[in-house]
Amino acid sequence: MPRFILRTRGRPVLEGAADPALLDPTALALLCLVQLTPAGLDEAEALLRLTPDATPADGRRRIEAAVARLNQAAGAVLVSRRDGRLVADAALLGCDVALAALPAAGDPAFLAGFDLPESPEFGEWVAAIRPRVVLGVPAPPARRRLPVALAIAAAVVVTGLLLREPSSPPGFKAGDPVVLADLDNATGDTVFDRSLVTAVAIGLRQSGQLELLPAARISAALGRMGARPDTGLTLELARELAVRENVRYVIGLRIEPAGPAYRLQGVLADAESGTIVVESQARAETKGGTLAALDRILQELRAGLGERRAARRANTVPLPRVATPSLEALKAYGAGGAAWRARDYRTARELWLRALDLDTGFAMSMGALGAYYYLHHQPEQGRRYYDDALRRSTRLAPWEKLELEGNYAGWRGDTAVQFRAWRTLTEQHPSALTLANYGTSLMRARRGEEAIAALTRALQFDSTDAAVYINLASAANGLRRYRDAADYYRRANGLDSTVLRSANIGTEYGALLIRLGRTTEAETHYRSMLASPTLLNRLLGYRGLGYSALRDGHLDQAVGYFRQANEVAAQQHDHVSQSRGKIIEGLTLLLSGDGAAATRAFDQAIASATDVGDVGFLGLFGSGFGRAGRAGEIDRLLARASTIRDSASPADRAGLLLLQAERTLARGLSDSAIGLFRKVEGSTAGMAQVRRISALAQAGRLDEARQAFDPMLDNPPVQYETQFEWYWALVAMGDAAEKAGDQAAAIKYFKRLSDTWATGDSTAPILIHARARLAATR
Repeated sequence: MPRFILRTRGRPVLEGAADPALLDPTALALLCLVQLTPAGLDEAEALLRLTPDATPADGRRRIEAAVARLNQAAGAVLVSRRDGRLVADAALLGCDVALAALPAAGDPAFLAGFDLPESPEFGEWVAAIRPRVVLGVPAPPARRRLPVALAIAAAVVVTGLLLREPSSPPGFKAGDPVVLADLDNATGDTVFDRSLVTAVAIGLRQSGQLELLPAARISAALGRMGARPDTGLTLELARELAVRENVRYVIGLRIEPAGPAYRLQGVLADAESGTIVVESQARAETKGGTLAALDRILQELRAGLGERRAARRANTVPLPRVATPSLEALKAYGAGGAAWRARDYRTARELWLRALDLDTGFAMSMGALGAYYYLHHQPEQGRRYYDDALRRSTRLAPWEKLELEGNYAGWRGDTAVQFRAWRTLTEQHPSALTLANYGTSLMRARRGEEAIAALTRALQFDSTDAAVYINLASAANGLRRYRDAADYYRRANGLDSTVLRSANIGTEYGALLIRLGRTTEAETHYRSMLASPTLLNRLLGYRGLGYSALRDGHLDQAVGYFRQANEVAAQQHDHVSQSRGKIIEGLTLLLSGDGAAATRAFDQAIASATDVGDVGFLGLFGSGFGRAGRAGEIDRLLARASTIRDSASPADRAGLLLLQAERTLARGLSDSAIGLFRKVEGSTAGMAQVRRISALAQAGRLDEARQAFDPMLDNPPVQYETQFEWYWALVAMGDAAEKAGDQAAAIKYFKRLSDTWATGDSTAPILIHARARLAATR
């Protein structure tokens, strides 16, 4: 007999508790959730049901505190965490109720009058399961058989499925066929008959562990059974067909309404005996969330057939929730999205074109191609694909149309339309995906507080998405909440141990470590990127080390690292990275006083810049050529970019504006250049701001320069190109202050550079200048 019994009729009571006074409503609600979720309560569900209005961090603290109170009240470890889920010790805890497979009369006394005022979501859970509550304890799930009358209705996830690596069920080996029954759709909404059936087939065919019995073989078998061609393949009929075809197992899926939400159920069953091998259940709060819920069920069914966790991760593309009658087109579209997220843009384009070959009216694939062409500075092509996609609005679900409109507006730079579309999407179709996309757009627009709010809501739907934590970290970084950012990065790393060494995220994380004063840890982090098999990660690891050396004034060492980065860029045939890397190398050489070597690096940058696709980095080119006194090169760059001037994306327009400002400054028109620098927005705004400060100082407008520069002294740029301009700006401010007779200010700026580069290369011209002026003013 269990030592403790959870009584659930009315206010819940834990019989056998040593100290019942510790059991407040939150702890009791948590115990009910854990006890009636046999596979264990995952974090996302716990946060949603118990702490819906709290931040994820605060919600986790409150849940952990409730677990501690439960165990303290029991005087034993009643609830523990296993594999990321909260589970009850079945040997210690029993319950006065169980859950039936199907809703029936239920028990109206179940948790009657008990609720959490701060969480209506807990009340929704009670109302949803009350019709299935029956007195008594269910039989062990391994012995239950699948009743013919219930078809697919078994509803509880098999205990322990996620707590260990799976093994294949009896008589099944990798590659064996499985019969997939038709979707049992109890919602009355035929949209699920199209979207979910297609998605199920894709999700299962991604597995190398099984083969779905081909449709032609199923049709032939139904003919031999005397069934009409239009006969639906119910789970009962699928079992009979499987036995006839010598197939051991069948899979069935059901969707049913759960109040305003949806409940999805799945079973893997032995065809001959009806014994359930795996049962799984997931809930979707909206129609748009059903695919994510289905994805979780399919993962558990694949595990039930013996597919190991590592294989499932390697062979899973998230199910795209888009409309197309072609299964192969949908597979190509989903694979294209995976390639895009991996920054393999060329492969993504080929896959999306393949999807259009298979379904010439596939609107979402058109929109994806529109994004590709905007990214690659071909806005005319981008507009054509987006316009073609939106003309097919009759084929689009409402959320698809909103996604297209929001993405299209973002590429055009129409942020008002972009955010209106995304906000409407999250209001009408809230899900992990829509909220994550909305929050990411807000983060990129530097609307940090709003971004954090949207991304935090996304975690309530799916707390296992490392990308959401990364974007939360970026938003916190933008708000200078560096410790919060570090916590978000830590959580992302807990979900994906490779993410912090991946591409630009690796650079951002290293910069954060430096801001937190963890410089040794930052260098260790960059060195770990050098061991990556991915060339881009290695390139950025070398650049990170170069910027770290530059920060300390070790210019020769920085040049060495930047050159190693350039060698990697040459290996990956990335002309943009090669051009950018040579400009960075040239700027470092200018700081060190080696003008001849800097000239050679700038010449190589020009040679590598083969097309106007480099326009996003034009501002960086302008800074390098402006510092090198090569105004003619700036004119030639502007002439090359003139063909895209009127149709450029917002990022390209910012690069062009920064280049125009550099040309104006090179012509001696400082006031006009200062005005142009002020207008630059987006990712190049930091560079433009520091360049503007130097121009103000050199024009003798010291008060304006000081007003912009002094607030930055406690938060200087790190790990990006703006770092170069920072050092020149310190000297420009010192010279301007000395010229204005403000010796105290001059000392402040010169001393800042001297102290920063205290162990740096003493032959650097700007360091020699700063130290000479310090000596002269003392």
